[in-house]
Amino acid sequence: MFSNIGGKIKMLAMVLCGIGSAASILLGIVLLVNEAIIVGIIFMLIGPLLSWIGSFILYGFGHLVENSDRMVSNTAKSLAIQKLCKDDLSFIIENLPSQKDDT
Repeated sequence: MFSNIGGKIKMLAMVLCGIGSAASILLGIVLLVNEAIIVGIIFMLIGPLLSWIGSFILYGFGHLVENSDRMVSNTAKSLAIQKLCKDDLSFIIENLPSQKDDT
């Protein structure tokens, strides 16, 4: 349910944009039928545009969540690699043959 939440937020932004656009167009048609021609045309033109612009914030937030999930995953992998390299380096240093001064 909560896996890939960033993708779900982005999908919600797209769905809400579509619903807002469709509602604006339907309201514009209703206004045209009721002889409010100018207001109907304004709703049909401006409504979908505002719905689209309004979805930017929600979509951007979803994208931000996705990227932060990727950063957490990459950081965990990087830390595991660093620990592995540190452990290997410590093992190599401990097992180096000692050099004695022959003077």
